[in-house]
Amino acid sequence: MAYDKPFEMKPGNFQLFKNLKKTDPKHADWTGSIKLPDGREYWFNMYDKQGAKGTYFSGYIGKEKQQVDQPAAYRSFPPVGQGQPMDDVPF
Repeated sequence: MAYDKPFEMKPGNFQLFKNLKKTDPKHADWTGSIKLPDGREYWFNMYDKQGAKGTYFSGYIGKEKQQVDQPAAYRSFPPVGQGQPMDDVPF
């Protein structure tokens, strides 16, 4: 089943994924993001912990996620094959 629009997280929700790139015990066991009720989105990290009463989770909210946009230099050139022929390239 295909979806027409990308996933949009609702305010007050979070999503976490198992950290498959963990190489150090200090790295989070789970990583993802959380969207606050005001609409701002932050990185979210969670750890599996062992305590006297058993397993529990501990986590923290990290830096605010910034919308990543391509620099203008990347947008100004046409994709390969959609511009001048390769014979006309000056180098």
